[in-house]
Amino acid sequence: MLPAVSANTATIRAGVQQVEPELLAQMKEVTGLDIVEICRHNPEDLVNSSVTQPIVYLLGYAYGRVLESHGIAPIAIAGHSLGQYTALALSGAIDFLTGLSLVQARAEAIESVPAPPGSQMVKVLGLDADEAERLCAAAKLDARPTTIVAAQEVILSGADEALAELCGQLRAAGAERVILLMGSGVLHTPAMEAAAEAMRDALSQAPLASPSVPVASSTSGKIEDDPERWRELLSRELASPVRWHEAIAATPQEVPLLEVGTAGELAELALRNDSSRTVATIDSLEAVTRLDAALTEPAPA
Repeated sequence: MLPAVSANTATIRAGVQQVEPELLAQMKEVTGLDIVEICRHNPEDLVNSSVTQPIVYLLGYAYGRVLESHGIAPIAIAGHSLGQYTALALSGAIDFLTGLSLVQARAEAIESVPAPPGSQMVKVLGLDADEAERLCAAAKLDARPTTIVAAQEVILSGADEALAELCGQLRAAGAERVILLMGSGVLHTPAMEAAAEAMRDALSQAPLASPSVPVASSTSGKIEDDPERWRELLSRELASPVRWHEAIAATPQEVPLLEVGTAGELAELALRNDSSRTVATIDSLEAVTRLDAALTEPAPA
């Protein structure tokens, strides 16, 4: 599992110190970002999308390569939003530098779209995700799903008044809780159409190949292997809801889940959905070493 964001700047700063110098040099060449210097002297910049998104991509890719060097290879990969680019790079569908250029273009496209006034996000719990989507469509209000988190957990965004009316309908339909979230909720809504169009242009000439391992798209919620299909999905993902629950469901269920990167939220979510699954977060070289030792430890007699 490849994350989209990380609010943990301490983990980011520690992770950057462990990245191969070659990758750091390529990062600086493509993006102009000296992330070692940023982490040391300007950590406040880590809240900016144009800085954070390339770093999240870099760390996911770097730790994924370290896992492979230890003989720990994925049998399937799923990327959450931005994480789709990392997933495709690790699968060989795009090369590292192409992915890095696209992630930088994505961050710039997002920052170019102002947050509409009077918008917010809510989390709806205890109502079937399909039913929540159906009610949103039927209400014909300025509110819509942005993330299908789990079978009974959906994040909605929209105008304040529309969300208030819709939340009343969702409660009447059986929603157990409706929780107001921080933020404007612009990402993964039609308000990002201009950003999606910018990504369509950026992706038009990007070389894409079929992934070498199955990769689940959080835009379609399915395993996708056609390069042109991926070009289409990445072109519209900023203006489309994240179907994370469906993406994870499309991957093999009998194997451990590894969140590779800096967030940890996907691992926590996986455990909430199924406490019986083996789940781990790979956010440092030490975590790779611990996992390698656990996998190679002889079984008890």
